[in-house]
Amino acid sequence: MFNMKDKVSVIIPTYNRKEELLRAINSVLEQTYNYYEIIVVDDNSNFSVKDFLIKYLSESFRIIRNERNLGPSSSRNIGVNNATGVLVAFLDSDDYWDKEKLKKQIQLFNNDPSIGLIYCDQWIVDNKNNIIPSRKKIITDNLWDNLLNWWTSPNTSTLMFRKDVFISLGGFDNRLMNCEDHDLWMNVAKNNIIFKGINEQLSYFNQSNSERLTFDYKRRFDGVKKFLSKWKGDIINSKGIMHFLWFKNIYKLNAALPIFMILLRKRQFKNALIVFVKNLLCNPFFYSHVFKSFINLVKV
Repeated sequence: MFNMKDKVSVIIPTYNRKEELLRAINSVLEQTYNYYEIIVVDDNSNFSVKDFLIKYLSESFRIIRNERNLGPSSSRNIGVNNATGVLVAFLDSDDYWDKEKLKKQIQLFNNDPSIGLIYCDQWIVDNKNNIIPSRKKIITDNLWDNLLNWWTSPNTSTLMFRKDVFISLGGFDNRLMNCEDHDLWMNVAKNNIIFKGINEQLSYFNQSNSERLTFDYKRRFDGVKKFLSKWKGDIINSKGIMHFLWFKNIYKLNAALPIFMILLRKRQFKNALIVFVKNLLCNPFFYSHVFKSFINLVKV
């Protein structure tokens, strides 16, 4: 049984998306839990998202348009600042949800009022539109140590916060155009927020869209640099300088390798070469992992 106070504000940031945005919205409208509002934050798209979604507009479905392109962190924060629910859930406009997602997360919130964050596992939609398990480890404790030993969470579309907890953390870091989700998890750990994970795939992470912001190599690397600079002191104080250097190399590798492979697949060889040279010179892990990736491609 759910409490009527458990209204969920679903925050959907979007930029220049249409059909994928409709799929995301419809996955919310099909939820088995229906006490929610939808807030679409249009990050200054090149068309009128409001006109595109005119038939959806209602008291529980609002569209906010940014006067300029601010990025996903600011857009999500703007959505939360305009939310009326006690819970907030994030859904990227190219992702979508299982119909039971909200219901199963709210059940956990109702069972334990001390919980500030609940996340779930996800399906991966690859570049051939195959749907495969994420193979993510769902953890429920020792968050700081797990993060510093390279645990990575499912993506932002799996998250549901108590609104007051999210605001107390300062939300997403507006300075980060990338790595903002990992940064938020670091804040969750540092502030000892109680969290739970659902070991069930209730969200679909769309990696079939190579135009996703994550694959913008210049923005991606800028985000990685800012993230590592921000957390360098905390990591060194916690684990020492050698651990930070290891963490930095792994972080750079996991940012660069997918972008490198995508640029090759899109035949953007000049940009691929830039990524290759920059990482080959400064990251000892990069070369060996590129070689392994090519071997795997040959085997396929």
